[in-house]
Amino acid sequence: MYDRERFTRGEASCQGLATRADLAVLRAEFKGELHALESRLTKWMIGLMLGSITAAAAIATAMDRFAG
Repeated sequence: MYDRERFTRGEASCQGLATRADLAVLRAEFKGELHALESRLTKWMIGLMLGSITAAAAIATAMDRFAG
């Protein structure tokens, strides 16, 4: 009888633990969010690179016109 009570208490304490299925769902959600973040960062990087190239060209043109 003592073992059965211990098992029941142990089983009750494990109710909040994640299962493999829970972890698989979490992993899939994380991969989706990570992919979305990567896409946003790539778009920002390309935009910033084009903006800096444009700014550098504008500064170089302005310096050539006014200094030159």
